[in-house]
Amino acid sequence: MNHHQRILHIGRGLGLYPKSLPHISKIKKRQLPHNRLLELDFLRTISMLAVMMGHASSTYLHQETSIQFLSMNLASLLNQAVRFSVPLFLLLSGFSLGVGAKQTSYFSFLKRRAVRVLLPYLMWTMIYSLSNTGYHFSVWLDQLANPSWLLRTVLTGQSAPHLYFIPIILQCYLLYPLLKRWVDRWPVQSTAWAMAVTLLLQGCYTLHHFGIIVAPPPVYLWLTFPVWGFYFVAGMFLQTLDLEHLKQRCKENALPLLAMGGVLSVLYSAVSLRTGLLHAIKPELMVVTIWAFFCGIGVWEWIKAWPGLAAGVTFLSCHSMGIYYCHVLIIYFLHRFPRFLMGTSGMLLLFFATLVLSAGFTAVLSKMGNLIFQRNIARTD
Repeated sequence: MNHHQRILHIGRGLGLYPKSLPHISKIKKRQLPHNRLLELDFLRTISMLAVMMGHASSTYLHQETSIQFLSMNLASLLNQAVRFSVPLFLLLSGFSLGVGAKQTSYFSFLKRRAVRVLLPYLMWTMIYSLSNTGYHFSVWLDQLANPSWLLRTVLTGQSAPHLYFIPIILQCYLLYPLLKRWVDRWPVQSTAWAMAVTLLLQGCYTLHHFGIIVAPPPVYLWLTFPVWGFYFVAGMFLQTLDLEHLKQRCKENALPLLAMGGVLSVLYSAVSLRTGLLHAIKPELMVVTIWAFFCGIGVWEWIKAWPGLAAGVTFLSCHSMGIYYCHVLIIYFLHRFPRFLMGTSGMLLLFFATLVLSAGFTAVLSKMGNLIFQRNIARTD
């Protein structure tokens, strides 16, 4: 890897360059790649928007509103209906790793993932930790000087409500070569075993909630791969199927898939609110997530010809991780303004404002990174 390629690789990891940035030799002929799977971009965009809606709606769960459905206000319905977001991200990660994959060593694979995922995660962990102190640098520096606090924060992703996803996906990457051999050799059996393990562990949380299992699960069990592994392995399994045939079948059944998806979302939300289980560690979410995958593909096949949609989806997908990292910080900032706290309209305004500001912030960072990258090339050439 030469100097320019190394800069590009690190820049992508830090979120400065989108993943679709062309190779150094084609920098003057920049264009959108033709080999992107836009249905995956669409699903990734939906997942990112769902995560954002989950966080935007969390403040409004108990606010009274005239908009009710099955005794649920709109915020409660949306907050639970989008719980498939993180599981779908995991599924898409497992699926995407097998698309156009090249033979590489285990350590090369881990190095690439560390640059793309671990480095920006550490950077954003520090930013959110500073934010949590109210931007008191002395308190923040004292925290950083505490090895036990630093290790616990990094390993658990607890500096912000959405960063727990990163330690989980890093475990998936560590196990990916072994999982790939397993899925390649026994695709159905491996998926079934992963489902059984995830079902068992997630079921323990449900049974404990209802008092059937008295002893609580270990504190950090929910952050371990086995609790979430089904989604990642399911993505790897789905990648072994004939994608063109899958897209055609989903397109043919798009309307039934969408209708049933709506029913599942409402039922899932109603049951969650009735039982008080509001987190995403629930066996029934496995069904909702798989359904969302098929539903998303079917819907995309119907709407992909809409003018400008492919470009918009590609933009949001390329910047999805940058938006994912920064959107909670932007929500924190917007909560300072009373207009975003005024009922249902405030919640919806908060969601759209967060989307626009997060996408704009990430795009500006990407543009600045591209300019720095091209200036480095000009100087060395």
